[in-house]
Amino acid sequence: MSVIGFLLFAFLTTASKAKAAPDTLLPSCKTTCGDIDIPYPFGIGEGCYAKEYGDFSINCEDNSTAFLSDSVYEIVNISVTGELRIKGSTGFDCYDTRGNNNYSFPQVDVAKLPFTFSHTRNKFVVVGCDTDAYIWDQYGTRYSGGCMSYCESLESFRDIPNGSSCSGLGCCEVSIPRGINNYTTDMSSYYGYNYSMDFNHCGFIFLAEQGQYTFSVSDLSSDRLETQTLPIVLDWSIGGQTCEEAKNNRTVPYACRSDNSHCIKSNNGAGYLCQCSTGYQGNPYLPRGCHGMVNKRINCFGYQPKEEGF
Repeated sequence: MSVIGFLLFAFLTTASKAKAAPDTLLPSCKTTCGDIDIPYPFGIGEGCYAKEYGDFSINCEDNSTAFLSDSVYEIVNISVTGELRIKGSTGFDCYDTRGNNNYSFPQVDVAKLPFTFSHTRNKFVVVGCDTDAYIWDQYGTRYSGGCMSYCESLESFRDIPNGSSCSGLGCCEVSIPRGINNYTTDMSSYYGYNYSMDFNHCGFIFLAEQGQYTFSVSDLSSDRLETQTLPIVLDWSIGGQTCEEAKNNRTVPYACRSDNSHCIKSNNGAGYLCQCSTGYQGNPYLPRGCHGMVNKRINCFGYQPKEEGF
């Protein structure tokens, strides 16, 4: 490639990257809350979110912290590919030498919002040495699950390095089913931590994105997890229709508004998502939101890259 061609490529690459973020936003509305981008169909304020498809409104408190609608669930990030992360909370059940305990068990409900908990990205995690914990839906009719973790001595962990998986000794984890939009938790102890009181007197539970928590034996003897917040992944989708139904609906407009976009089925619950076609990127929910990627533009100048990413 000539020097001029290389400089032209570098310029276009930079310009494309600079343009990518604004193309996922609705220009006439507030586009960020703190350092979090708010891509349409989400939005801050009336007229700035896709109300016809569900409650995609964002509450931006003090221009710095984003919450789902009018809920208490703080947002970590939003992606136009159908994922959103919120800050989760940790439940605990702690005992003293007299057998007295204090506890707090988290529950989260997004049933009135267009979200479900990702069954592929989240795990229900239990940490402790005398801990039996459960997770179930609000009414206890759709699903229930859980696991137990038990140990009596730190010697049990002698050959288990920190950073090991939650295999049942000091820590266990289970998956959740598809399509869940609320959960309740509970936790109990078989022996009040009498056999592990010298190194572990608390049990901890949380739903969190897989890979965000790594078990450490030191967590058994500290209260660090009590105040820990780990992200929970929510899947979001448009409406409760299939792609074909959405295209033929004369009452609610089809959400995939950009040229070079298409509809795909939600992988978690009802509804559909929009996606830019191959070779395009941006926000398929906005008119002209999907634009050509860098390699497509370079071709106009006679340079054909061998593979994406160069």
